[in-house]
Amino acid sequence: MNTKKIFIILSIVLFLVVATLIVYNLFLKNPGDTQTSTSASPSPGVPGSPSNSPASNAAKIKALSQSKIIGATIGNDGQTIKYYDLATGDVWQTSFEGANTKKISSSNLKNIFKIIWSADEEKVVAFYLDNGATKKVYYNYLNNEHAFYDAKVGSVAWSPDSKKIAYQFTDPATGQSNVSVADPNGANWKNIFKTRLTNLIISWPTAQTISLQSQPSGLSTGFLFSLDSATGDFKSVLSDLPGLSAIWSPAGDKILYSKTDSNGKNPGLYFCDSAGQNNKNLNLAGLADKCVWNQSGNIIYCALPQQMSSNNIWPDDYYKGLAILSDDFYKIDLTASTKTKIAGSTNETGYDAQNLFLSPKGDYLFFTNKKDGLLYRIKL
Repeated sequence: MNTKKIFIILSIVLFLVVATLIVYNLFLKNPGDTQTSTSASPSPGVPGSPSNSPASNAAKIKALSQSKIIGATIGNDGQTIKYYDLATGDVWQTSFEGANTKKISSSNLKNIFKIIWSADEEKVVAFYLDNGATKKVYYNYLNNEHAFYDAKVGSVAWSPDSKKIAYQFTDPATGQSNVSVADPNGANWKNIFKTRLTNLIISWPTAQTISLQSQPSGLSTGFLFSLDSATGDFKSVLSDLPGLSAIWSPAGDKILYSKTDSNGKNPGLYFCDSAGQNNKNLNLAGLADKCVWNQSGNIIYCALPQQMSSNNIWPDDYYKGLAILSDDFYKIDLTASTKTKIAGSTNETGYDAQNLFLSPKGDYLFFTNKKDGLLYRIKL
């Protein structure tokens, strides 16, 4: 066979192959046969973090309420969430998955802006507006006992056993303040600390320790003090830190705090022991009140902003509503010095998390989304 015949035969074969491929792709191929790689890879620098796709978040994050809420907490049974409806003041209950939702109480309180639950989840102190004035009321859901506090009462905190409250009482005429301890209805009060400092944030992390904190502001230096709940003995824990905001661990032996630079910029997270010693920089940009400790005190869960503008004063502008954040959620192991991303904001859905708390078994993380006011859960 000469070369010319070989060339003609090869050309015909090539033509038939090309024609067959064209016919198959145009008329015979099933569109489902096409495969493209869609497997998500971990985010750079965060080992084991999930994809930021809506499908990934949908499996993790779920809205539990249909309307704006305030004061969410774990129910008495340890298996439900209860919360106040922001518009009506009614108290609702739902499961960790948002099932069996029902109204459990009508409080008849409108314009609520703060709810402080006792540790036993049976009593509250509610802050609300009445004709422009802030009022505070104590209510016991077991026996319907209630009491209205004096207008001179400022910050209020429950004792760990839910039997007492600590509060600041300020006389505006003299500027003199006392930190006092009393029964929840205000009876049997006792002054334990006298100060001219006003507008303190009070918490009661352990039976023996009452915490006093300045209002967080990047425009001034802040402090954190501790008081002996019985004697009123005073100790300085942290001082001269701009933008200071702090939360105590459940055992009261550690403190997570955030602070800024002297210009109210670059807020970062740190932790230390209960004496304010052994400080460690977590090298994370964020605010302490967007975090929560786990029960053992070796892990924190934080809503870390994807971006924090250098044009804002932190945390002042955030509290004023001048800065809206889009958060990603991280598990931070303080012992192993690791962080793991568990979920996050996407282009479709953004989360600006507040009031973070965990289920008793640590298998759910709950938060209120500042962007829509709804209650959400993250399955851990």
